[in-house]
Amino acid sequence: MVQKVQTVSNFLINAFIPGSQNHQAILNIIFVIALFAFLLAITNRFWLALIINNVVFIIFGIADNLKIVYRDESILPSDLSQLSSPTELVSFIGMTPVQLFLILLAIIFIIIFIYFAFRYFDSRIKFTKWYIRIILLIFSILIFISAGNLYTPGTVPYKIATKLSDNPVPWDVNEDQRNNGAVYSFMRFFDNKVMTTPKGYSRAAIEKLDEKYTKIADKINKTRKSYINKQTVIYVLSESFSDPTRVPGSHVTPDPMPNIRKIKNETTSGLMLSSGYGGRNC
Repeated sequence: MVQKVQTVSNFLINAFIPGSQNHQAILNIIFVIALFAFLLAITNRFWLALIINNVVFIIFGIADNLKIVYRDESILPSDLSQLSSPTELVSFIGMTPVQLFLILLAIIFIIIFIYFAFRYFDSRIKFTKWYIRIILLIFSILIFISAGNLYTPGTVPYKIATKLSDNPVPWDVNEDQRNNGAVYSFMRFFDNKVMTTPKGYSRAAIEKLDEKYTKIADKINKTRKSYINKQTVIYVLSESFSDPTRVPGSHVTPDPMPNIRKIKNETTSGLMLSSGYGGRNC
């Protein structure tokens, strides 16, 4: 526990030290503030927005920790689809629908209690003027929209994140979270663009290529003696198999997989990027 507290403290302190190479905490704080600004703009109640904002991130932290414990993987945006089946979701951690309902009810009562407790010391109802709320709403929406470009080179969000020491590790979500913080790492994976659009890419360009290689194929097929539909094709796509010689900094001798390398050189082969492995499934 002491080590975890020290790690978090260093993560936050280094973010605001001039000349530091670790400003990722600021990226996390930006999204935390954006949600607070959104809630504030919608409700116009400072204490209510603050309490809900904190509750959301407390729940996120607990859920993230549970998923790491049980699945060895941090929470991803794709996991939000599970919220459409809450009863099935809670069954993964041994909870009944009744228990879930009681917990949600308790959270609602706690929020109401804390809200009125703060209201007792601060009787102001509305927080600010309508035009300030519009500014807050636009700010928060722009921040959330920016998540779609956090991993796209050349975009403004990408450049800002890079300036703030973003160190993306998209192939290992747990390591990405440790390097850049849980909230920011989660938001980054809303950017699901596989690659940057190549220069000159268009439907017309692809149709032109299709036409070109169709003519080449027709020419080859005139003298072809063997056809794919008369052959057995073995396609292997395995994340459990890896080439140890590709590990950075390692030197393996002799070649541990000469036969496989020979087969790869003689036929169609390639590499697969896996952002996680195992998943603790049998």
